[in-house]
Amino acid sequence: MSDVIKAAFSLQDYRICKFSLDLDQNPKNEGIDISFDPEGIFHSKTKIFELILDFRAFKNPESKESPYLNARIHAFFQFENVSTLKEVPDFFYRNSVAIIFPYLRSFVSTLCLQANLNVLILPTLNLTSLEAPLLKNTKEQE
Repeated sequence: MSDVIKAAFSLQDYRICKFSLDLDQNPKNEGIDISFDPEGIFHSKTKIFELILDFRAFKNPESKESPYLNARIHAFFQFENVSTLKEVPDFFYRNSVAIIFPYLRSFVSTLCLQANLNVLILPTLNLTSLEAPLLKNTKEQE
């Protein structure tokens, strides 16, 4: 049996780089619609994959132009045994979003609590549907 080189990765850091909360809308927890927009940048020199995940919460499905809560999280994953974007395994795209989601979930709840709103507790979600958009929206940089 030959030795298989596994692509190991680890979360190095994350930041909430941008967020906004529109208190004028002050939504209740009923009828909230959420969306995610992922993108990625693989930095080939440093072997770091930067995941950028935009989160939006809307008062109701009809108000897609004006979310009452926006948050953008940047997560930095360090790779071993991967030098190019093509070497990043497919399972990473699904797992990277699942790894960073609890940090975003906690931030959203804390932000709403501190603003004295009804606390928005995002449920545990199956985020496998974000794998394809992340793969499509990923590019490589040196």
